[in-house]
Amino acid sequence: MPDEAEVAGEIAKGIVQGASQGFNDLLINAFGPAATEFGLMLQDEVRMMRLKRGVKLFAVAKEKLDKIGARVRRVPEKLMLTILSEATLEDDEGLRQVWANLLASAANSAEESKVYPSFPTILKELTPWDVKFLDALFSEALEFRRQDQDRKVEKVMLHPKRVNDIYAQVCLGIRLADVHGIRALEVLEATGRGRRLSMDTFERNNIVMKIFEVIRPELDNDPELGMTYSFTGLGACFVSACRGPHAANPPARANWAYHEP
Repeated sequence: MPDEAEVAGEIAKGIVQGASQGFNDLLINAFGPAATEFGLMLQDEVRMMRLKRGVKLFAVAKEKLDKIGARVRRVPEKLMLTILSEATLEDDEGLRQVWANLLASAANSAEESKVYPSFPTILKELTPWDVKFLDALFSEALEFRRQDQDRKVEKVMLHPKRVNDIYAQVCLGIRLADVHGIRALEVLEATGRGRRLSMDTFERNNIVMKIFEVIRPELDNDPELGMTYSFTGLGACFVSACRGPHAANPPARANWAYHEP
């Protein structure tokens, strides 16, 4: 019987062949027989590129599982093929590491019920900056949980000002407390715009949600409506899975293995 590496190779080959054939047909239909040779050359290059990425994806996932001595389970075909297809299309090396984390988590028997079929769909919508920002938010929530062991990650409230600070530091490399004057206004505008785009993506995918509450001041002022963010149960599972596999009773989780390409 063929081993798993050979099976994975054949799966990857079939995926890239199917993806490239449609483009090759488009070239022929649009530009005639003269495009045939170019289309076939491009098809071979795309197939080889995705095959190499797929082989590396399995190798990295296996290394992560071996590192913790995990008992490997068979990943459902629907989930595995979706991860493989999307990961081999990803151009960013750092995000391909995150895809490897997700695959390894799916293959870890200790996390069998924690990797949902929707996770690949969520991950493919995220940019490298989204990944860094989301991971930093999750680390912030974990720190609050460490201080209060009875509080679940989903119960940690993240104030919008702190969310802004995290975005500026992680995505812009700036501490808001260190900028002043006109420069501060420019940074705040850039921070607010980028943070809103990322948070909109997180909310749309049900990773985080807004929590509204009535704030009653101690003085005789009128009550105000306050807003904070928190991770959803799905969001907490998603980020945890994208951080890679862990043993049944792990120590503090490491952050996502994201590196600049």
